[in-house]
Amino acid sequence: MVDLIHTPAQLTDGPGTRVVKSDAAMSLQSRRAHAVSHEARLKRMPPRTSIKPHSKSRNGCLNCKRRKVKCDEGKPACGNCTHFRMPCAFSHHSVAQAPSTVQQDALGVGSNGRRCRGRPRRDWAAMSLGGSTDTSPPSSTMTISRSVTPATQTPCSLNVADLELLHHFTTCTAHSLAGSDSEDDPIARFWSRNVPKLGLDHHFVLHLLLAVAGYHLAHMKGRSERAAQPYLSLAERHTAVGLTEFARVLGRLDSGNCQALYVSAMLVCYCTFAAGPTSPEDVLVCHLDDGAAQWLPLIKGVRLINETVGPDVLFSGLMAPLAPSGESEDTGAKFARDGLPRVDWEKPLDNLRDLVSSSAGESANVCLEALGGLSATYAAIYGRGADGFYDGPQSCQFVFGWLYRIQDAFVALLRRREAPALAILAYFAVLLRTLDDCWFVHGWCSHIVESVCRFVGPNYAGCLQWAVAQATQSD
Repeated sequence: MVDLIHTPAQLTDGPGTRVVKSDAAMSLQSRRAHAVSHEARLKRMPPRTSIKPHSKSRNGCLNCKRRKVKCDEGKPACGNCTHFRMPCAFSHHSVAQAPSTVQQDALGVGSNGRRCRGRPRRDWAAMSLGGSTDTSPPSSTMTISRSVTPATQTPCSLNVADLELLHHFTTCTAHSLAGSDSEDDPIARFWSRNVPKLGLDHHFVLHLLLAVAGYHLAHMKGRSERAAQPYLSLAERHTAVGLTEFARVLGRLDSGNCQALYVSAMLVCYCTFAAGPTSPEDVLVCHLDDGAAQWLPLIKGVRLINETVGPDVLFSGLMAPLAPSGESEDTGAKFARDGLPRVDWEKPLDNLRDLVSSSAGESANVCLEALGGLSATYAAIYGRGADGFYDGPQSCQFVFGWLYRIQDAFVALLRRREAPALAILAYFAVLLRTLDDCWFVHGWCSHIVESVCRFVGPNYAGCLQWAVAQATQSD
């Protein structure tokens, strides 16, 4: 009987003989056949195109960085935040980047009450206000939703970091805005008690007061110090959310929201001042070659609110401490009452007036009107003559009142970098020295004067020497 199992030594290829090959030989033959087939398939495949180079950017918005997704860096709001209706804020000075045309919902919820399709499922918008990326338990977040809150207003979520800002505002920042440490001061009580109560019913007020508190804490820590950066980030995010809601409500001014809008306009100004200059072209009143600052129309909008609803409605209830009480009983120049060193201002401003009259051309009338208002402010603060005598209206002693009264045509001259208008602005900046106790204006005097000197020609260099000397003393 013929054996059916052979060893490798028994394999033969002779005629009439059945050849049985080993497993190793069969495996080698199979691999060779597979390699030939694979080479044939590769020849039939189309040639691969080169991979496009990928460029990385670190300029994305805060929400996209937190979610670790690619940001298209669109301004004022990126595509992701626009799609999910989240507040979009970039890492530096979001006041100027607050969206004005894109209607965003701070919680990522659409107008029909449903979230937009796709990610994010998590409440990134609420988390962004606290600067935290962890999934903390519900007990760490407090949602404010009162029965008297308008139906169109979204709930406001506060975390521990926000509560720190709120505590700081009521105990410290409010007194700094009032200029008094006394608990019995009516203006201090207004900021520490009444304004937070307004924020409970109008959440944009709450966001903006938290932003001011964040800037104040950053100022106390030292803006350049590492410890100040978390507070600056919180301030920028709250400003972006508050401005979005503020702009939406501003178009529906009525007796129910006029007080909240009035206070918010002041808070936006404080946020802008406290955020500091964004560039050499930022001269507080406007950005040269760009446009007017966002806060300036709000100052003039305060007058519109007063005229629309009337002082009897506007300054009632929680706003009663701000009600005008007629002319102040204080008389004389401000420097004498507040113990400020007197500045001999009359001759420098007369020289500037002569130069503007001879070189301003068609814009002379606009510049001279602005300079006349500035002279009245100087007189109210420093008086006239060697003894500093003043018996005019006390309302002229408010430094920012000059910004309230300047014309849009004068702001347009600043945007075009007209030398006469810039020189007048530098002389206004000198008055900021009288506000050294106001933390939110620190650094603006020297910055404005330096920027003006950079952009004006040699014709005004002599007049600006006085402003430069005064700004240097303020430092």
